[in-house]
Amino acid sequence: DDAAQFIRTYHSDWIYVYDSSGTVFNTYGVTATPTFFLITKNGVVANTYSGEVAFDILAADLTRLVS
Repeated sequence: DDAAQFIRTYHSDWIYVYDSSGTVFNTYGVTATPTFFLITKNGVVANTYSGEVAFDILAADLTRLVS
């Protein structure tokens, strides 16, 4: 409910996944919420962040990936 409220409040258009069974969390080693995966155009996981990430760090990695 808290995540849904956050998405509504901030009009976020990121992709969010709710894993009620824990299957995806276990498969990908997710240990914290939020967890971000930066995935290249070719489907390769370029970086993973667990927990809060500073905007400048995330922005720099995203810029590097799309350049």
